[in-house]
Amino acid sequence: MTGGSEEGGRPDTRPLMRRLSTTPMRDLVRLRATGALDWIWYLQREAFDPALERHLARVVRKAKLNHAMRVRAARMLAEDARARIGGAESSLDVIEVYSPVGAAARDVAKRCTRDRRVRTWARRRLRKWVIGAIAGALVTYAVLTVRYYAISAPVLANNYAAQANDRMFAHPESERGWPVYRDAYLEILSRTGSDTWPPVDFSEDSEDPERRDRALVECADALARVREAAGRPVLGAPYGSWPGETPRWNPRALLVEPDPDAVARDNPLLVTCIRGPGVTSTLRILSRALAADAMLAVRQGDAERAAANCAALLDLGTQLLRDEDVLPQLVGAAAVSLGARVVAEIIAEHPGLLTDTGLVEVRRALVDVPTDPISIQLAAQVFPDIAQRIYSDNGSGDGVVGYRGHRALVGLGTGVFSTRHRLFGPLITLGLGSRAETTGLVESVHRSYAAMANQPRHLRDMRPYRLACDEVDANSRLASTTIGAWGLLPGSVDRMVAHRGGALVGVALERHRREHDAWPASLDALVPDYLASVPADLVDGMPIRYVVSDGRPIVYSLGSDGDDDAGSPAFEASTWMFSQNLGYDGDWWLFPWHPDDLPNPRLQGVDEGDAADG
Repeated sequence: MTGGSEEGGRPDTRPLMRRLSTTPMRDLVRLRATGALDWIWYLQREAFDPALERHLARVVRKAKLNHAMRVRAARMLAEDARARIGGAESSLDVIEVYSPVGAAARDVAKRCTRDRRVRTWARRRLRKWVIGAIAGALVTYAVLTVRYYAISAPVLANNYAAQANDRMFAHPESERGWPVYRDAYLEILSRTGSDTWPPVDFSEDSEDPERRDRALVECADALARVREAAGRPVLGAPYGSWPGETPRWNPRALLVEPDPDAVARDNPLLVTCIRGPGVTSTLRILSRALAADAMLAVRQGDAERAAANCAALLDLGTQLLRDEDVLPQLVGAAAVSLGARVVAEIIAEHPGLLTDTGLVEVRRALVDVPTDPISIQLAAQVFPDIAQRIYSDNGSGDGVVGYRGHRALVGLGTGVFSTRHRLFGPLITLGLGSRAETTGLVESVHRSYAAMANQPRHLRDMRPYRLACDEVDANSRLASTTIGAWGLLPGSVDRMVAHRGGALVGVALERHRREHDAWPASLDALVPDYLASVPADLVDGMPIRYVVSDGRPIVYSLGSDGDDDAGSPAFEASTWMFSQNLGYDGDWWLFPWHPDDLPNPRLQGVDEGDAADG
């Protein structure tokens, strides 16, 4: 057992038994003989004059204090005496200060107990506040729990997926392209004998062009069916649920038809419905196959098939752009951009290949392409569909989330409703806000997107849209998960419109050259015989620019620096979408789609994103 340490004016020389008898229990259990309750020692260790030491001891004994408080009194007197002696007072002066003994003892007791009363009062107040806070929290939790379980169950008033199917099935099968696309793609899988996705790399920079061209020849009948399906008015891919367990990721399994009847029966969540599994991936592959077959036809000198493929590719994009779902519209915009670039490349590099009839057909397909903003009509129904499953309905479009709605919300994430959810549910659901408030926030994003997307690029202000998105993020994490990156959608349409305009002007220039054996002096000369109007430059809203250089026409848009460089190309000429805000010097070529004297990403095995990064 350890002893006391050296303190004060002299070392601790107290006998062990004295220290043990005056050691608090908390020190004894630590095997330490501190003697902390030996109040006389606090006077002895200061090495005062013996008379002063005895006088202070008499004052402490006379005070009506318990043992622990005597320790406090002794330390207080010792410190005061030491300070006075240090201030040039004698021991006799200190004794006189603490005389008579009775009065000094009462004064010391009063000072000690006053400090103790203050600490006791503070502890009591703190205890009262803590108990009050705990009681208030328990009462609040009890009230919230009663409210949590008393809130009425959500009401499924709308079946959004079934409504989308009703709009789709309003068109007869002869007007729907997806059944034919699906059968054509299954035929491609059978012809190529491939179980990979995609079965063949149909891109222009394919690593195995011989296999690609061989597959195009073998799948000629399937591509003819794709061209036929592209001419139908609507895509017509239904929403549905998997018939059983979700199949593994392989081409044939992904083309298993969903069950639209289950949608009408079960009213599944719109965002979880399968819309023709693999629809967008399939159509993206088929659009690349049409582009590759068009270029193969050019190499084979088959003008009719080249024109048919170009027109079908543009028609496929038009068909997808008219769909109400965002993903098919994005694929449609990419298909139109690809088709317009193929048309521009054929006319620029093989000007005499396409017949007049072929040029007219391609022009018709380009004119039919809608240039409206990508619609989020169906995407905007995602949150209302979630809201009707988790919020109660008071009949006025408002409600809150209760126990049953919380269970439904956890189920949307395929989670298990556990004891933890039950315990914290009354608190968690408070953060979900009211139905009317959260729906209003989401609708404000929809309105700001529509206002932004309908503005021309050179006048487009994205700040209101971003502010609306920030407000949703700050107030509702649930709602923020249903808002996609819609701010990027107008850029896809801009690129498509730019490429379409370049191809339209390219077709008009070729027709003018054939009839007049010369290029026009300006694009205004093409109106109205070859063009309804000159397409606008998306950079400044003025008509796109046109020059003739070294006997060839160049149609271009102002570059990302915003000034007219007289058709001097930037390296990013083919990557209009990716470089529109980077400030590179030079103009963007729209026809031909890429300058001959610059590396062509499609001919170098480099994708457009890599070209822009370079």
